Amino acid sequence: MFRSSVDMVSGGLGSGNLEAWFQNLMLSAGGEKSGGEGAAMAGWKDLPMELLLRIISLLDDRTVIVVSGVCTGWRDALCFGLTNLSLSWCTNNMNSLVQSLAPKFTKLQVLTLRQDRPQLEDIAVEAVANYCHDLRDLDLSKSFRLTDCSLYALAHGCPRLTKLNISGCSAFSDSALAYLTSYCRNLKNLNLCGCVRAATDRALQAIAYNCIQLQTLNLGWCEDISDNGVTSLAAGCPDLRALDLCGCVLITVFGSDGGIQRFLVRLRGRPKSGYTWIQHEEMPSIDPDLLEYYRGFTEPLSSRSTSFHLGRVAADTSARLAGRHRIQPAQRMKVLLH
Repeated sequence: MFRSSVDMVSGGLGSGNLEAWFQNLMLSAGGEKSGGEGAAMAGWKDLPMELLLRIISLLDDRTVIVVSGVCTGWRDALCFGLTNLSLSWCTNNMNSLVQSLAPKFTKLQVLTLRQDRPQLEDIAVEAVANYCHDLRDLDLSKSFRLTDCSLYALAHGCPRLTKLNISGCSAFSDSALAYLTSYCRNLKNLNLCGCVRAATDRALQAIAYNCIQLQTLNLGWCEDISDNGVTSLAAGCPDLRALDLCGCVLITVFGSDGGIQRFLVRLRGRPKSGYTWIQHEEMPSIDPDLLEYYRGFTEPLSSRSTSFHLGRVAADTSARLAGRHRIQPAQRMKVLLH
């Protein structure tokens, strides 16, 4: 029943075929004009809200846009029930489309605005921030035209964000990113790949201080990131599990042969002490067993693999080391270096 109805909607929602669409729905549901539940619905405008939402859930994103302009009933159903929307298919006028849709779709939680060529401007993101306060997941990748104004707007309008992709947004500054994190403290997934001005050690310090729930962070090709920024993340983000440092030329953790040349550790028994770096050649004299521990759960670099699984170690080994050593390694983390 639903699929045949959706096919008719997808084929065009002009006023001339709305009645035919409704009659098809009634016939496939077994309704009759005399008696039964069918008699209670005099036309397509009388469809229950639950049925409208069910039909809408079967539509593609383009058709959803058309549906929102049919009538107030359909628009209200969308405003009430639509939580996920992607406009990545829009190759022209995305900026205007976002401005017109944001006031309607106020319950959005996931919004994808990825572009093959830059279209979005600050005024569109400001519209999203003004109306979509429940947003949790936002993709603005490749939005080269956006400026810091967008981040400031999101900070105030979308504080519930848990996932943000601003990869390729090269105009953002580190001060604007730091400001955003001071409001969006629930961030768990953050993609800053190519954000050469925004992703700095200063920004990472703010992220580490504000976003303690962070789990994944992409810093690919952010050339200003250094070991100091990584140290801040290790100290402030205990849940961090995946860190992409592709193209971060200032990171010196790994040597040219692919082996680990520095270790990030913290003095055991002093939880307030910061993490510090220890050179590879210093580790045997400080704690040779811990050196073997590191070697046991890291994978050496090869020409085909650049993935490190820090923390791949048996639970009994970890527990045995816990009570014996003056220093402890940083938390489990997957580091990608290409």
